[in-house]
Parts: sequence; C-alpha cells; structure tokens
Amino acid sequence: MPATVTFWQALKLIHATFVNPKAVVQAAMEESRLESEESRTRSHLPFPSAEEQMLAGVHAIAAGIGKSLIWACGIGLAGFALGQIALRTFGPSQPAVVMIAITAGLLLMWAALGVQGWNIQSIDGTTLPERINQWIYRSLSITGAFLAVVSASWGLL
Repeated sequence: MPATVTFWQALKLIHATFVNPKAVVQAAMEESRLESEESRTRSHLPFPSAEEQMLAGVHAIAAGIGKSLIWACGIGLAGFALGQIALRTFGPSQPAVVMIAITAGLLLMWAALGVQGWNIQSIDGTTLPERINQWIYRSLSITGAFLAVVSASWGLL
C-alpha cells in the first residue's frame, strides 16, 4: 500500500518531476524501501483467494465510477456557474468563448497524448512515478473539462 500523499505534496512532486527528477527518484526509492519493510511484516498473513481479489477489483471499479461521476457533476456545475457569471458580468464575448474552448481542447489533448502507460507500469501500478503520471493526467483532464463547460455555458445566449 503506497504512502498517502497530500494535495500539496503531490503538487511538489509534480513540480520536482520537471525540475529535479532525482528528488522524485529518491522519494520513490524511500517509499519502495518502506513498502518492502511493511510487506515483510505482513508476509505471515494469508494471501487473499482469487474470489476475494476479484470482488475487491469489482468494488474498486464501482467506487471509481462513483467518484468520477461525482467529479463530473461537480465540474459541470462549477463550470456552468462560472460561465453564467461571466456571461452576466462581461456579456457575450465570442473571442473569449472561443479562446477558452481552444484552451480546453488543447489541455484535453495534452492529457491524452502525455499520459504514460506500459513504459512506466509496475506489477501493482502504485509506484510514485505511476501516481505522479495519474495526478498530471487527471489535473489536465479536469481542467480541460472545466474550461470546456465554462466556454459552453458562457456561449449560451
């Protein structure tokens, strides 16, 4: 089980990924060392059955879909509200709406093309580089989706 990382620690690790990769490697190695020690202490516990593993996987899928639905609804509502506030504050602005829509599309494309997959995948998929990759992908995707909703909402007349 990987260490829990706060929002601010995640931002710091994302930043370090670009400006000080060796610091991320050191943090990942330390986390791996701690996980190894923890797994040695748990090695006496019985391994879960295949059915238990499958059930845990199904529960993880359901939880992930539920969380993503909550995020999508929240982003949709917040983006719609901000777009309507902009419309009422600044009035119709085709150039602003188009620029926000273009930015949203570019962020979504950047997320889709930049996400790493097999080249960084580990057996359990929870190494620090894999989690940083997920954080970056999700941040770009959420921001792009938010801006798309803002531009669509602002563009409503």
